[in-house]
Amino acid sequence: YIKNCLTGNLGYSYTTRLPVISSIIIRLPLTISIAFFAIAIATMLGLLFGVSAALYKDSFIEKLILGFSTLGVAMPVFWTGLILLYSSSKLPEYFLDIFYTSKHLHFVLAAITLGIRPCSLLTRLVWSNLITVLEQDYIVAARSRGISNYKIITKYALNSVKVPIVTVIAIDLGSLLTGAAITESIFAMPGIGKFALDAIFRRDQPVIMGAVLFSASIFILINFILDRLYPILDPRIQKISS
Repeated sequence: YIKNCLTGNLGYSYTTRLPVISSIIIRLPLTISIAFFAIAIATMLGLLFGVSAALYKDSFIEKLILGFSTLGVAMPVFWTGLILLYSSSKLPEYFLDIFYTSKHLHFVLAAITLGIRPCSLLTRLVWSNLITVLEQDYIVAARSRGISNYKIITKYALNSVKVPIVTVIAIDLGSLLTGAAITESIFAMPGIGKFALDAIFRRDQPVIMGAVLFSASIFILINFILDRLYPILDPRIQKISS
């Protein structure tokens, strides 16, 4: 089996009699699309909410953002997906026409469902790091010189915490690329996650083994890219390692 894996042969499905590798490749574009859309939503909103919570420290805005981020981490994915799916069925028809078909709507809802948890984690990460950074002497000096908050955040503060931010985004992206089985099943999206979950119910062993091997390979690749990316983001890491 290991020898065949090295040549790209993951076996054949017991159910469909098709090669496992080709079945994964066929479903990969949909999973990639959902994963990148979800991580894009999570990154934009996570940075926005995290920065806002840090700037409005000890205010109602900070408590509100942190409360929602805690809720976003705690909510089970299947519960969030079912709520969004039920809510979408109650939307007016003219609103549903924006998405052309129900498949487009389900794609957006699946991405939002998958993006809530990474967004919440990123919000808390950015907030906790910026709280410390904004109290540093060089930030206080920059404010005393009249530099705007926007420039302080974008040029100085976020620049100093970009390594943990990129780490969280990359790991979450790797997790989403392996296929979110529950979310894809709820919204009937034929991605890798649903493919693997169906194989578990059918006890289709070659598909299960192929999906697990694919997931492990994705995480190894993501970590390899991160290791090469760290010295570029922060040259001090290269000096420490050398």
